Amino acid sequence: MSTNDEAAPGPVDAEQLGPRAIIPAILARICGRSDRPIPDDWLRTVVEAGQAEALAAAADRTMVAGLLWAVLTPPQRDLLAEDVAERLRDLYLGNALRWEVTRKLLCSAAASLGKAGIPMAPLKGAAVLLNAWEDPGQRAITDLDLLVPEETLETAQDLLSRGAAHVDQPRAEHHHLGAIIMPGAGGMIELHGSASHAELWPQRGEMLADGRPITVDGASFIMPDRVDLWLHTACHGIGHAPNYWPRMAADLALLHGSADWCGEQWEAVWRAAQEGEASGTVLVAAAIANLGRIPAELLALTSDGIDAAAVEKRAREAWTIAATARTFKFGPWSTSWVTGNERRRTRFRQYLLPPSARLSEKLPVSRTAARVLYPCGVLFRCFELAKTGVAWRLALRGRSLAQRAFGS
Repeated sequence: MSTNDEAAPGPVDAEQLGPRAIIPAILARICGRSDRPIPDDWLRTVVEAGQAEALAAAADRTMVAGLLWAVLTPPQRDLLAEDVAERLRDLYLGNALRWEVTRKLLCSAAASLGKAGIPMAPLKGAAVLLNAWEDPGQRAITDLDLLVPEETLETAQDLLSRGAAHVDQPRAEHHHLGAIIMPGAGGMIELHGSASHAELWPQRGEMLADGRPITVDGASFIMPDRVDLWLHTACHGIGHAPNYWPRMAADLALLHGSADWCGEQWEAVWRAAQEGEASGTVLVAAAIANLGRIPAELLALTSDGIDAAAVEKRAREAWTIAATARTFKFGPWSTSWVTGNERRRTRFRQYLLPPSARLSEKLPVSRTAARVLYPCGVLFRCFELAKTGVAWRLALRGRSLAQRAFGS
């Protein structure tokens, strides 16, 4: 039952896989940061089967198109049709341009908050890009998430909203304030409170207190501890739809694949995961980031009650779903299934019985009207849950695809 990094599958014959199975295998390999290049016969099989466009679309959909373009060798790029190669190249360049905009926005926000004496730490994409990615063209980023002390949220929102094109209203029971949208291509900021963040996501310490001060382009702020960053990237990523998982996998693989990551970090990750009732989430996320295998040092920390084979099976199936399913409206099915149904009842109850305020946000009605319409909203969500459940089952029906893609 035990598995390790060395047991990760090596190159498999393209004839054994077939083009549809090769697509998730390619994405898993590049996101797992394997030092083995994509085999030429894998890509050639995809191209000859007319699936190159499907590969590019899957990479775009899962936000790793820039990474795919970067790891392809020049001869492999020449195998692609001109329009497919151009699409991947444009996405790669677009990532780099978006990061330049986001980096400037980060430094500007740090300067504004610093003058007011408000400590700040970047989360998610910005933090991972600064910590682990050498080439920003390889990593897609859509917005700037910032963590500030809970009691300073309103002040920080007011400061950063000056000159904004638009500020969204906060959503009911959401984990951050409404987005601050800057003019033109200036980017978007989402503010998170540190206390709320600590309640929602497992972490080994206090992010703002335990992070390290850094300076970027003259602006000073706090960089989160790498273990806390890994935990948040894993748990937040798994909590989203499957199309986020490949990008999450690449982030995690870079973080725990660094030279300074060792058994001490894995012990801190596992301890925080157990305390935060997120052990299943952490194991599956780590396996997704390691070509469908739980990393050996993390596996060694688990108890006999952990079914590693089941976790790894879900991780491999998760790659198939992320790479091949064209819709990701799976509701709570994705997270509840992939983590072994952790907190299943709570998640499904929150999905079926959301706050009435959330209905008024989705429909152009007042909160009073939303309360009256609430039973209709519950019935609709029951129908939606059944429909997405069927879609999830259909996506999992071809299990042999995952098995072939990972040589298992």
